[in-house]
Amino acid sequence: MSERIENLKSAIQQKIGLARYVESTPVKEVFRGETVWEGVVETFDISLNPSVKRCYAWSYPDKGDTQYVTISATDEINSPQMAVKAYVASLMER
Repeated sequence: MSERIENLKSAIQQKIGLARYVESTPVKEVFRGETVWEGVVETFDISLNPSVKRCYAWSYPDKGDTQYVTISATDEINSPQMAVKAYVASLMER
């Protein structure tokens, strides 16, 4: 497992629960003909948390630091693509 995936797993375990890596999915989110996000989303199964069974995660550089994004799966957020859509939508609301 790569260092990036291990770091994401650690970030998830600090916030949500015990994480087990499942897969990596390339995602490209386009809004009004423009690419607004492109990268790889990691999927983790979660245990020891009764309200979260799956989590999607990725990282990005920010002013010399690495930031971690973790999105818990829900009925509406049920894929890496939907996790990115939810994240982008939250940024647009700011």
